[in-house]
Amino acid sequence: RCEKGQALKGIAGVAALQFEQAAAGLNHLADLDAAVDDAAAAGGHHHGCAPDRLLQVADQIALFLDLLLALVVAPLIAQDTPATAPVMFERSYPVSSNPRVSVRNISGNVDIVGWDRNEVSIVAEKRARKPEVAAKAEIAVEASADRVDIETRFEKSWLWGDKVEVDYLIKVPTGSRLELVKVVNSGVRVRGVTGPATVEAVNGNLDLAGLTSGGKFQTVNGSINVDFAVVSARDDIVIETVNGNGTLTVPADAAFGFVGKTINGSIECDLPLTKSRSARTDIVGTVRSGGASVTLKSVNGNLRVRARP
Repeated sequence: RCEKGQALKGIAGVAALQFEQAAAGLNHLADLDAAVDDAAAAGGHHHGCAPDRLLQVADQIALFLDLLLALVVAPLIAQDTPATAPVMFERSYPVSSNPRVSVRNISGNVDIVGWDRNEVSIVAEKRARKPEVAAKAEIAVEASADRVDIETRFEKSWLWGDKVEVDYLIKVPTGSRLELVKVVNSGVRVRGVTGPATVEAVNGNLDLAGLTSGGKFQTVNGSINVDFAVVSARDDIVIETVNGNGTLTVPADAAFGFVGKTINGSIECDLPLTKSRSARTDIVGTVRSGGASVTLKSVNGNLRVRARP
């Protein structure tokens, strides 16, 4: 029993370390950008350092995800979803018409909806097999008139204890800036928010609609679907995924510069695209007169720009 306990303690220690690294998992995407660019610059030929660098980055990502799955995610998924009633958290905060909002969550879905009130409303469901375990998940909120920061915090013992999930429904003023929505094992859905947005996930799909002010959207394992109601000349739109498809929907009359790069996948643009560089996995060009900047990148996934109906 003593030896088994020591082994479990060692696993838990490694799991804790990997869990701390999970929130920083998307740092690999910075290397991914450079690796994709290098591979494209090499023209797909196996010369220079680009293929070696790409393989090195891919190995780093694979190792990180394997450890995360084996030591953190798998043991939690193995436990049944709790059937007990959730522990609720409900708060409202008065804010300006365009506050900065940030959200950090570990496990559970995040829904953000724009509304016509100068108020941020947070409704969260904390779920576990035992209500007392769910209660240990802390929802920390720092709020002022111009900024609201929301973060899920767990006691460290949760890593090898009962599974806890926190689902959020957050209502914000329509003009809010989603400064950073950062999740680990979560999906993110956004509707009716017109300010710029930055959304990052490790394992989860991103689904945003009705945006009007540019943004950056990244995930390691998951697909990204982003819909813009308006694209202005000043907008910068970036979609990046490692394992998953990336789809951007824009108005049919949108004008922008376009960069699309993937390693294993296809690239499509439904709008009239004048290409300055064209290959199956590497396309650069402009739609109409240009103006906004649109970048789509993936390692294993298809990329597409669609026109709004």
